[in-house]
Amino acid sequence: MTKANRLYGSLLMNVFILSPLAFQTYNPSLAISFSGLAYLMCPMISIISIMALAKSRCHYTANGLIILLGHCLILVYILVRAYAVL
Repeated sequence: MTKANRLYGSLLMNVFILSPLAFQTYNPSLAISFSGLAYLMCPMISIISIMALAKSRCHYTANGLIILLGHCLILVYILVRAYAVL
């Protein structure tokens, strides 16, 4: 359970980093400062968390599925945003 709590913490940290980027149309000055951090750190945190989830035994549980789905959605969101910027 401790491993799942750490992985939920990393998911929450990713969502906190992505929140200004997601709402940049409402407050562009705040989003610009977080955009570089989000494009660099969120994929790294997500990949490390997915690898940690694969090594643990909790990836067959509902918690593991929620964590995996959350990190995969973050990776897809970053890829879509990066493609839209290019």
